[in-house]
Amino acid sequence: MFIAWLNKLDGKDWPEELMKYLVDAEKRDHEHIPHALTLYQSILDLNAQIVVEIGTKEGKSAKIIVEALKRTGGHLYSVDKCEYKPVDSPFITYVTSDFVKFNIDNPIDVLFDDGSHDYEEVRKALDNFWSSINTPGLYIVADVDSHILAKEAVTDWAEEKNMGFLFDFRGQGAAYFFKPSYPNRYRGVIDSHQMYKWIPREKDDH
Repeated sequence: MFIAWLNKLDGKDWPEELMKYLVDAEKRDHEHIPHALTLYQSILDLNAQIVVEIGTKEGKSAKIIVEALKRTGGHLYSVDKCEYKPVDSPFITYVTSDFVKFNIDNPIDVLFDDGSHDYEEVRKALDNFWSSINTPGLYIVADVDSHILAKEAVTDWAEEKNMGFLFDFRGQGAAYFFKPSYPNRYRGVIDSHQMYKWIPREKDDH
């Protein structure tokens, strides 16, 4: 499963219909395409039923998430302090609130944090939602390469939790936390893909 997932990140098995959608709907925002496809494929692979997005704004990511949820039958909760409703779909519920006040009873299959990228906010979100991530599940922090404070936040949080994560160097960067965590024995496979690096912690080496 892990190798298949990584191959999909690297550009194999990407659906032609989604590529067409991205080119048309995202107005040739090519920097966004690799991350959008990763998000899309992750939702399909997990057969995600509950996806939470922190930060709505223009709805670029929400469009991709909804396209995937049409196939899994799941639902997106898009949480933002400001009232944005850029995508009209029965697969999405907009929540105008600070994310710390947002609660959901069901486990979260995928969480996509594309919020403020502030150090404290990124860490607060990780602390608030990590225990709610399903097993298997995925927690993604976006733009960690273009926002140094976000990168420091995920690195410090992972260090304190003795946890590994996948770092994606493409575009503005992203950090992927898996539950359960993938063991360090996959590190060589990941590093061979050049655009990804496994940031290992001792706890993951099993």
